[in-house]
Amino acid sequence: MKKKISFLLLLIYLLLFLPSYAEEAPKVYVNGSQVSAPSIEQDGEVYVSVQSLAKALKISVKWDPNNKVISINGKAMDCKPLLKSNTIYVPAMALGNQIGAEVEMDYGQNIIKITTGKTPQPNPTKGPTPAVTKAPTPVASNPTPAPTAAPTAKISMFVPTQAENDNFRVTVTNLVYSSIIKNYYTPKSGNRFCTLNLSQQNISANVQIYTGTFSLVDKDGVSYDYLEGLSNFWLQVLQPGGTNFGHLVYEIPATSVPDKLILYSIDQPSLTLNLNLK
Repeated sequence: MKKKISFLLLLIYLLLFLPSYAEEAPKVYVNGSQVSAPSIEQDGEVYVSVQSLAKALKISVKWDPNNKVISINGKAMDCKPLLKSNTIYVPAMALGNQIGAEVEMDYGQNIIKITTGKTPQPNPTKGPTPAVTKAPTPVASNPTPAPTAAPTAKISMFVPTQAENDNFRVTVTNLVYSSIIKNYYTPKSGNRFCTLNLSQQNISANVQIYTGTFSLVDKDGVSYDYLEGLSNFWLQVLQPGGTNFGHLVYEIPATSVPDKLILYSIDQPSLTLNLNLK
């Protein structure tokens, strides 16, 4: 009876006292212009509507409903698409790799930037105007370097990593840096934010009430705790097979290179994921 009461009290605490956020879906930009294309986040990865982007990216898209395979320019994608409300979504990074485009996630502005190999000029003209000749001009007249206020990190630079022990399987799907979050939160001088998208699955046959805490360790061996106010990966009761998704935000020195993510649990050995960053 006491165990049932304790379990109910824990559920009530999780429902009433832990914050909940409904984050706005990232906006999508192709070659600097916003495109009306929905995006969603699942399993810690950003997906975009490939149908909505076909015209902007100048690609042909075909959907095989029987085999659940989507082809771009006649070539099938290796990734598994998502089908929600008659809309087909594919991972943004996989789409970029498929068409040879650069994909960036700007968490500060909450936007996805897709840049193709033939990037159009912001103000198209018929005459060939080399971009190099115009670059030095704004430096003298406009001393406010807007892009440096919120640097972005390329999604394609990080390779998803996974590790498991007897109880949990943890997967980190993305890692990005930023100097501002939600257009408001900024780190201390000389620091930057490091955001990791991850999932944690209970692979044991037992209910996991305490799922542990994650620490980020850099290549110098310095450990960092995540920022609770900016993260949305909270304590959850995980049934066997249950999975928790979200992101963790750490504030680290700008020169620090993340090396490992370590999960610490009670009465269980720690679980280490090597991030393999250079």
